[in-house]
Amino acid sequence: MSTTGSIRRPLSPIRAPGRGEASQAFSKGLRATGTNVTLFDGSAYTHMSINRDFGKEGDALTSAALAFLKATVG
Repeated sequence: MSTTGSIRRPLSPIRAPGRGEASQAFSKGLRATGTNVTLFDGSAYTHMSINRDFGKEGDALTSAALAFLKATVG
């Protein structure tokens, strides 16, 4: 069996280290300017799971995105 041209992926998703801390620092800066900020813990999501589940009934990320849009654009 040849593996030429195939890509092997790890069994678990790779998380970007420091992402949570960067989000906290960015939100702190926004709040300092008077901007309302809501953080969403997306650590359980991968690109694939977002592509698969976004828009489905009961998906927490979908609910958070829709709440954001309703609050900002009506």
